[in-house]
Amino acid sequence: MRGPPTLPEGPLDEPAVSALGKLRARPCTRSRRRPYLWGMRYQFLTLNDLLLGLRDLVQVRLPTHGALYAVRTYQPRLAACVAEIVDLPGAASGGEPFAVELAETDAVHDGYGGAIWHLTEAVLRAPKVSEALRATLTAVRERFIPELAELKRSHADEAAAAARRAPDLAAMKAELKAIPTPDGRTLYDWCGGYLRAGKELDGLLQRRAGVTPTDRRAVGTVRSRCVGLLNRCRAALADELDDDATQAAAVDAALFAYLDALETKRAAAGAVTAEAAEPAEPVVPAKPSNAPAPPTN
Repeated sequence: MRGPPTLPEGPLDEPAVSALGKLRARPCTRSRRRPYLWGMRYQFLTLNDLLLGLRDLVQVRLPTHGALYAVRTYQPRLAACVAEIVDLPGAASGGEPFAVELAETDAVHDGYGGAIWHLTEAVLRAPKVSEALRATLTAVRERFIPELAELKRSHADEAAAAARRAPDLAAMKAELKAIPTPDGRTLYDWCGGYLRAGKELDGLLQRRAGVTPTDRRAVGTVRSRCVGLLNRCRAALADELDDDATQAAAVDAALFAYLDALETKRAAAGAVTAEAAEPAEPVVPAKPSNAPAPPTN
């Protein structure tokens, strides 16, 4: 086997310098053989994506490759990342504190509100309804939910309306208990649940207001740390399997396919948003067909 080329002693002439430059500029076949050393380098994953992707990676995919040293090293650290994300307030909804809790409570509020409105609407439309019952249901509509559009208002507006209507629940307790609902309860239970959910919205908004700027910055810090750890884990796996390119590619695909799909989707969405945000080119005003004559002295 021929050994590496040797350089002559003394200063190099121009042809030798040129040959040495070409040798150094020659691409490395090692890097071409495994272009997936880093695979897809994650940049755009949100906390939502990380929570879903890391759970899948730690609980489902990594255990199937537990013989690899990189897996044994990084699996507990990635599991700790999942726990950190879960502990963040509202982390599962893009980082807004208590976003999940607000969404769930609002669904209960709107569910009761819609049920009350449609029940009263159905009975008021029915023929041969007693005037007393018609008057009670009309009062329920006026006091609790005059129109369905109220359910589309902000959380703060819904919470304020529930606070204003709390005295009406006590004032109409007897009338509401006399009206049964299809689930075996009474309209009093439905109206009570509706107002309680509105009060819970108020409490959650107060708790959100109590989240300090430092807490909000922690969301970004956790995300950056988890993304960095994920990229290092992928690189360590590729390095460990460096001697078998086929196995390295197969393991990489098996472990990171879901996270790659999430990253690709976020990157595409970011590109569309950036394109939409680009300012339109200014419209150049057309020159008048007949330019005014220059002023004469």
